[in-house]
Amino acid sequence: MADASPSPGSSEPTAPAKKGAVMKHYAGIALLVIVLAGVTIWGVRTCQAMLNEQVAGVAKVFQDVLSIRPEIRVNSTVVYGQTSPIEELAVVKKEQLVEMTLKQKMQIWSTPIPMTGKELHVRAIYRIKAGFDLSKPFVVNIDPTTNQITADMPPAEILSVERVGPLSMKEEAGWLTSITVEERTQLLNQLHEAAETAAEESGLIEQAQEQVIQ
Repeated sequence: MADASPSPGSSEPTAPAKKGAVMKHYAGIALLVIVLAGVTIWGVRTCQAMLNEQVAGVAKVFQDVLSIRPEIRVNSTVVYGQTSPIEELAVVKKEQLVEMTLKQKMQIWSTPIPMTGKELHVRAIYRIKAGFDLSKPFVVNIDPTTNQITADMPPAEILSVERVGPLSMKEEAGWLTSITVEERTQLLNQLHEAAETAAEESGLIEQAQEQVIQ
């Protein structure tokens, strides 16, 4: 009967040789996976470090320019909460002279009665401040994919209208009439209302908005 065992010159690998080759193959795959994992982890850490640096930079800009820190979000996730040492941020202000006059004269059948006229004139300087109410949401969004930064601020508004300096008041009354306390109070209220109207029409709101955007 013929011998089935391989001849001494045969090149067919033995079982241990096959096992060694398979082990080397899997070892190479494992090494490749480890290298790729290491590169991925390094890349993630590098991106995270760059993102942290970007967030810190944004916070510093608002801190240096406006002395506040808005709420900062990355992909809608809050990273920093909104903080401010003040409740209102006055960006622009101006002083404006406001005047108001009350004139009255008694009449009979549309005919003025002599010595019944009276006139009250008041004037004062008002300081107007425009800026932002920091109790309202102020959010900065950072998109790490596009590196786009958007800020959602509360709208600019008139923060205060206050009288500064002395109040000038001149009164003239005829012999048959007098200026009452109620008329003085009414005129002063009208003066303050005129100052508020002047503040809304002053353009300070637009100036405050443009200054912060710049």
